[in-house]
Amino acid sequence: MKHWISTQNAAEICGVDESTIRRRISLGRIEVKEVINEKNLKIYLVDLSSLPPEAQIKYFEKISGAREIGCTEEINIDADLASYREKHGEEGMHKLLKKYELVQRALSIDENVTKLRKKLAKENEIGFRTLYNWIKDYEKNGLAGLMKKEKSNKGKSMSFCLEAEMLMKSYYLTPIRRTKTASYEKMVKEAERLGSEACDKCRFNQGSKLRKKLEAQGYVIETCKKENKKGMKYSKCSKSASRILNSIPEEIVAYARRGKKYWEANFMHKADRKKPEIVNECWFGDHYRFNAFAVDKDGNVARPWLTAWYDIATGCMVGWCITMQPNSRTIAEAFIYGIQEKKDFPFWGVPKVVYTDNGKDYRSHAFEGGKIIEKKYANAIEYNLETEGLLKQLKVGNIHAKAYHGWVKPVERFFGTFSDKYVREIPGWCGTDPEERPETFAKDLKRLIKHNKLWTLDELKEWFVNIVLKEYHNTPHGGYGGKTPMELYMEKEKARYDKPSWAVLGICKMESEKRKISTQGIRFDNKIYWNIELKHLIGQWVKIKFNRENKDVIIVTHEGKYICAASVKEKLKMVFEDEEKVSNHVSNQRKQEREVKERIAELTGKSKPKPKKSSANTLTGEIVEGLKGNITVLEYEKAMKDYDKELKALKKDENKENKKNPAKKRFIKTGESVLKRPNVI
Repeated sequence: MKHWISTQNAAEICGVDESTIRRRISLGRIEVKEVINEKNLKIYLVDLSSLPPEAQIKYFEKISGAREIGCTEEINIDADLASYREKHGEEGMHKLLKKYELVQRALSIDENVTKLRKKLAKENEIGFRTLYNWIKDYEKNGLAGLMKKEKSNKGKSMSFCLEAEMLMKSYYLTPIRRTKTASYEKMVKEAERLGSEACDKCRFNQGSKLRKKLEAQGYVIETCKKENKKGMKYSKCSKSASRILNSIPEEIVAYARRGKKYWEANFMHKADRKKPEIVNECWFGDHYRFNAFAVDKDGNVARPWLTAWYDIATGCMVGWCITMQPNSRTIAEAFIYGIQEKKDFPFWGVPKVVYTDNGKDYRSHAFEGGKIIEKKYANAIEYNLETEGLLKQLKVGNIHAKAYHGWVKPVERFFGTFSDKYVREIPGWCGTDPEERPETFAKDLKRLIKHNKLWTLDELKEWFVNIVLKEYHNTPHGGYGGKTPMELYMEKEKARYDKPSWAVLGICKMESEKRKISTQGIRFDNKIYWNIELKHLIGQWVKIKFNRENKDVIIVTHEGKYICAASVKEKLKMVFEDEEKVSNHVSNQRKQEREVKERIAELTGKSKPKPKKSSANTLTGEIVEGLKGNITVLEYEKAMKDYDKELKALKKDENKENKKNPAKKRFIKTGESVLKRPNVI
C-alpha cells in the first residue's frame, strides 16, 4: 500500500526546503499525484516510497511515536541515519528500511501473534528467531536497535589465543609455502611440546619475561584476556584455522610466500608513463622465445627466438631477427635491420636512445661498447673503425631497465599479444608452460616432423612478415588513441634523420679484438691471416674486426686508420710447392727489405732524390677529413670493398681447387655429411 504525504511533510523528513521538493517533482525524481484540497485548490501529494530510505524511516518513527514509547534514552535520528548511510551506503539503507517495515508490520499484529509472525517471517524468507530478535532490539533501543552493529571482537578469534594465532601465521607466512593445514598442525605440535610453559614465554601474557623485555624496548603489545593460563588455546578444528589464515590480506600473503618480485609484479603500485612523441626517440629491445617448434637449416628441431626492437612512440616493430640462439650478434642484426630502409615497411633511421633489460647480450661490449650514454646525445655519428660497440659507434644512448621489472617495457605487451593471438595457431605449438601444453603434444610433434609439416625458419619469417606484422601495424590500438601504429609512424617527426650506408652498418656490427702481428701474420681463431700491407707492422698491436658467421676475412686497423682486409694465409708446402707461389713470396720479401732500406736512408739523410711526379691525373680542391684518428665514411666504403673482394677471391680459389680435384671434393662432402649425423661416435 502506498503512503501519500504533503510536500511540506516530505521537505521536513528529507531535511530540505519545500522548493527543493517541488524542483525534484518537476524533474521527475519523485512520484506524485494531483488532488483537490478542501479549499478547492490543486495540490501535490508525494509517494513516500519514492523518497530516500532514511526519510521513510523518519516518517514512520514520527507517526508511530516509537521514540516516546519504546526507547529508554533520547536518540538523534538525523545523526544516526546520516552516519549509517555514510558507513553502509545505499544498499545498507534499503536493508534497514526493509527490516524496519517488517518490525512495524509484526508489531501491528494483535491476534494470533506467534502464528502470524511466523507466517510473516516465512513470506520474507527470514527465520522466526531472527524476526523475534529484531522486535526485541527495536522495543529496547528503537531504530538504533535495528542498525547493523560492529562486533567488538571483530577480526579476533575466540577459539585461538593470541600466541597460538601468531605462531600459526608465522608458520604460514614463509617462502616454504606450507599449506594451511600443515601450518595449523605445526602450531599444535609446538603447543603440545611447550604445554603450560607456553604462557610463561608468551609475549601477550601480562607477567611474562619476554613481554617485559619487549616493552622495555618500546613495543606496544596487546594483552591476552584468557583466564585459564595453562598453555596455548586453540581449536581442535582445522577449518577454524583456515578461516583465520584466509583473513590475512592477499597482498601480505603474496609478499611473504612468493617474494618481493612476485609482489612487485602483481601488487606494487605502478607509474603511468608518458610515451615519447617523436619517432625513433626511444626503442625497446628484448628477446621472445616462440611457444612453438621449427626446423633450422641443419634439420634440427627446436624452439626459435625472436629478437625485436619496438618504437615506443608509435608501437611499431621496427627491427627484428628470428634465430635459434639469441645473442649479442642477433641483437645487432635486428638493430641494423631496424635502421635500414626496408622493402615491406617504411621504417628506417637511427634511434636516439634504446631501452633494454640487464641481460648479458645487451650489456656485451660488442653491442653496448663503452660507458652507457644516458642524456648527452650527439647528432653526428663518430665514424671511427676503432670505436668498439655498435651503440657507441652510432652515438645511440642506452638505458637499462631494472632487473626483473618486465612491466616497464611495452614490448612485453606486444609479446603477450603475439603469443596469445598468433603463435598458438601455427604447427608445433607447445603452450606457454607444461600445464598448458596439449596432452598429445609429443605424438603430434613426431607426426609433424615425419610428414614435413613443421615450419622452417624461412616459413616462420614469411608468416611473421606477411601475416603478423602487417595485421598488427594496421590494427588500431587503444593505448595510442585508437590509431594504428602505421598511421602514427607516417605522421610523426623523426628524432634523427642521419642514414648510415650499408658499408658503415656492415662494419659497425662486426666484433673486434686486439692482436699482435708476428712475422707469420695475425693469429686469430686458430688461423693465421695475412695481407702484404701488414709487412711494416710486424711486432705491432692492431685491432681486427670480424664477422662471427664468416671468419675467412678480417679487417685490420692501426691507430684509428684502416690498413687492409686480411684473409687466411695459405701455407706453402715444405717440398714440391708451385714455383710461381714461391717466386711471389720471395719477391714480396725482397720488396719489404728494399722499402726498409729506403726508409733507413731517408731517416739518416742518405736517400736519393726521387723523380718528380704528379699525385694524380685529375685533381680537385681539398676536403676536410676530420680530426686525426677519425675514420671517414670513405674509409668504411674502402674497407668493405676490400673485405668483399677478399671473400670473392677466396671463393674463386676454392672453386678452382675443386675443379682440379673432384674426388677430393666428394670425399670432403661425404665426411661433412657423416659428421652431421646424430649419435656418431
